[in-house]
Amino acid sequence: LERSNRGVKLTEAGEYLLGEALRLSSRADGALERARELERRGARSVRVGSSFLNPAQKLVDLWSRVGTADIGVHIVPYSDERGRILDVVASLGRELDFMCGVFGSRLMFERAGFLELGRLALCVAVPKGHRLAGRERLSLADLAGERLIMCRRGDAEQLDAPRAELERSCPGLTVVDTDFFYDLDTFNEAALSGSLLLSFEMWSGVHPALVTLPLDWDYTVSYGLLHAPDISGAPAEFAARLREALRGAGKK
Repeated sequence: LERSNRGVKLTEAGEYLLGEALRLSSRADGALERARELERRGARSVRVGSSFLNPAQKLVDLWSRVGTADIGVHIVPYSDERGRILDVVASLGRELDFMCGVFGSRLMFERAGFLELGRLALCVAVPKGHRLAGRERLSLADLAGERLIMCRRGDAEQLDAPRAELERSCPGLTVVDTDFFYDLDTFNEAALSGSLLLSFEMWSGVHPALVTLPLDWDYTVSYGLLHAPDISGAPAEFAARLREALRGAGKK
């Protein structure tokens, strides 16, 4: 907020935060109404957690191709806040049946099962005023001498090999450790410090001051659904149909 003798008004950051809050509130209201509709119809349904950083669009697209209407998908918003995300994982089987997103943390996999829906290429988010922001694609050589934020070694096995490649192939690169569980503060840190951030194409619109660029390498990470270790009923049938659809599509 900006305060003056004429009153109080939102800063540019405040306007952005307000817009996102209103959007999330609208999605929550829509999800609640859909849940009530399914309850009135007596339809079987599964509760899929979706968030700002981990939207459910890829899952919805896949489920629409399965072509079945006897199991409804109820989208439930959850918070990306890193201090609460493991509590959301712990709610699987009670408040949620599935969580949709980019997952690879050993702390998550110790608490839940996982259904992989596909793979996402690792990219680099660059502050818009940075010297690399105008590039269409980055090479490892472009990262030499830069400061790159990524999750610390050991949190996610899928990211340890890319980290080793960066340290080996990018002279002078400073790798800055952050928590595996990205939230909006992670993107704010990159934007405000002028640092690069290891990211994904699906996060290209998360922060208005960052541009997401592909990187010339072949590293990818899992995108999919976390679920309770033991599932049955509609959630188990839902997962089985998704697996069948993935086998038919070759996980494309």
